[in-house]
Amino acid sequence: MSFFTSLAQKAYDVAGNISGGRDYVTSAANALNQVVKGKDPQVYLKAGNIVQFISRSSERTIQIVMSNMNNKLVPDAAGGKGPYYQNSHFRVVASQYDRYYFHNNYNYLGFKNHQPCIVPSSAEAPLPYECEFRVHNMLGSTTHIYLESVQSPGFFLSFNQNGTISNEATCQLKNKNSQFQVALIVSGPEATLVNSTTMIDTSNEQPPPPYHVATAMLQQMADDTTKNDRSSLSNKY
Repeated sequence: MSFFTSLAQKAYDVAGNISGGRDYVTSAANALNQVVKGKDPQVYLKAGNIVQFISRSSERTIQIVMSNMNNKLVPDAAGGKGPYYQNSHFRVVASQYDRYYFHNNYNYLGFKNHQPCIVPSSAEAPLPYECEFRVHNMLGSTTHIYLESVQSPGFFLSFNQNGTISNEATCQLKNKNSQFQVALIVSGPEATLVNSTTMIDTSNEQPPPPYHVATAMLQQMADDTTKNDRSSLSNKY
């Protein structure tokens, strides 16, 4: 860890005990990081832009899927990259002090009970208080950011290598699981979310299945391989 990174992190930890301190130190550290590195990782976080968040851990995008446990909308980091993967597109709503909201058709990324979640809302409803994020530049990086919950200070949007939501303890760490790169899909306040009737281009590539479907497929493949191995041994002897 560089002296600059260490100093900024210590300042942020101290600022957490001061009203408004996190915002001031975060904004200052982000600005200093931009000066030192010459590039702002938040360049695409402009009001109205539609973006994707690429997880450094899973190397896939954050997407909204239906949980197979309770049929509720949940986030994972197993989405595809590019304009064709509609459930991984998020509109940027800018607040202040490097704070933002992110939604897909008013389904907001959020934090509840110290866990990443999706909060359904509407155009008429107030912005969900549990869905405001404080954006930190990854100190020393020109490309990656952290997304900290404003409602739950010290907790970061975090996903494991397989795309699943990190546990509560891991969500408190600024590590690879909580580092994201922002990819621009559509620019400008008049941008509209891509849907099946207004594709930017045609694609033969199919979107990836939700994580629970993918893991079930992998398990089935493993079971089939085991059965084939046993069958081969039986035939051999």
